[in-house]
Amino acid sequence: NVFVYKGGNMNKFLKKALLGVAVLPAAFMLTACEGEPQDPINLSKATATLSYTAVDYDGTAKRPEVMISYDGELIAKDQYNVEYLNNVNAGTAIAIVTASKSSDQLLGSVVLYYNIRKSTALVDSYSKLERALGNDNYKSVSLKENVSIPRGYSLNIEEDDVLNFGDYTLNIGGSVENNGTIITRKNVNLSGSGSFTNKGEVISYVKDKDSLVEAFEYANTIKLEQNIRKTDGYLGDIRLVTKHDYDFTLDLNGKVLESELDLFSWEKSQEIAGAIDHYNASVNIVITDSSIARTGSLGSDESDYGLYVWGNDSYNISIKNATIKGNWGGLYTNGTAGSANVVINAENSRFIGVDGESVGVYAAANYQYTYRHCEFTANDGYYAKSGEHIFNYCSFYANGAPQDPLYAGSGANVTGSGINVDSCNGGYAQVLRVVVNGGFIKSNGYGIYEYSTANTGDIKMSYATISVTPDVTFNTLLDNIQSDNNVVNNQ
Repeated sequence: NVFVYKGGNMNKFLKKALLGVAVLPAAFMLTACEGEPQDPINLSKATATLSYTAVDYDGTAKRPEVMISYDGELIAKDQYNVEYLNNVNAGTAIAIVTASKSSDQLLGSVVLYYNIRKSTALVDSYSKLERALGNDNYKSVSLKENVSIPRGYSLNIEEDDVLNFGDYTLNIGGSVENNGTIITRKNVNLSGSGSFTNKGEVISYVKDKDSLVEAFEYANTIKLEQNIRKTDGYLGDIRLVTKHDYDFTLDLNGKVLESELDLFSWEKSQEIAGAIDHYNASVNIVITDSSIARTGSLGSDESDYGLYVWGNDSYNISIKNATIKGNWGGLYTNGTAGSANVVINAENSRFIGVDGESVGVYAAANYQYTYRHCEFTANDGYYAKSGEHIFNYCSFYANGAPQDPLYAGSGANVTGSGINVDSCNGGYAQVLRVVVNGGFIKSNGYGIYEYSTANTGDIKMSYATISVTPDVTFNTLLDNIQSDNNVVNNQ
């Protein structure tokens, strides 16, 4: 039977048409559905992606391609429009996707976000350098050749600016004030009336003695790029005198620094080139997985230590993750009898003396010394003559032969003890306090030995206070704690 629909109620027509028809052919069903219209897809339910979500700033508009798909099938680009906002400068850019007016597949809109990252500007002239530093879209500015600041011109490096010299030089004929960060492998060159003022951070990478000494004139932080060792058996005295009014950091950066003479000498209020300079600096030494190595012997009691510190003013030295060694000891301090506001803090570091009459540390200056998880290894582990010495869970290894102390002008010879406490009474501040909180002391002589090196004819007295917590472990051939019979010790 053939039923022809002539209008009216569709449901009644279908019901009448299906009477007497057991199965409607599948081909008929498909043909009947093919022409039915489909509802448009809301863009919020489709999948919208960008060809990239992050890009570096270069001053041009960034328009990542937009792709729309639904159920895994791409939708033709003529079905939607894309508008870009905030897409030139660094920051968050926007792509607004809207169904086109003529679209029969889409409706609505969706917003996509992408990031324009700050980038590095490469400059080759003063004018380009000045413009780049003033452009907030750059995270840093790098020289791609030597740049000169002409006489009469100035350059201000703001607090958030980063200027990287790379392998090039900034030649200053005018003036530069740094409030930001300068990273360099080359020095700052001053010519004529040029001036450089550093109120920010200068990080200098060095590879030899000359660049090290040069960088010390202007850098806050010095990092070694390679080992600096003696050449032809003699490198010379690397003598760095503190001139900074800002914190200073020496970072050996996993490398070795080696000198024949005193490696570093921080001296305050001393005469330089005929003028008396007074400095007030904070000195920080940061060393990682490396050592200040010393070799050679010059026959002077104060010349062959890994680190030599002399001063009576106010400054700090922080030593971290270091191995500091010298023929006669890792650290030597000296100063006058007056009270000095000098603080030395050391953590996770080793102080090593190599020669037969060496000490891990020879501390004669009236400073405040604090050590945490440090190791002292030499004929005598540690020699304290003045100041306050606090050891928190440190280890002392005295490998020298035990012997009685002999006065030798300004101190005593080594005694094979873990800690020597010298209650002298001539020329030194009569303040001496030793506190040992936990840790381990191994020696061929005494664990802790107090004695006096008073001048002949002087009455020996004890100026020391020694405190030892019960959790200190001793491994000694002689007594754990011993005091000279002529010295009254307060423990």
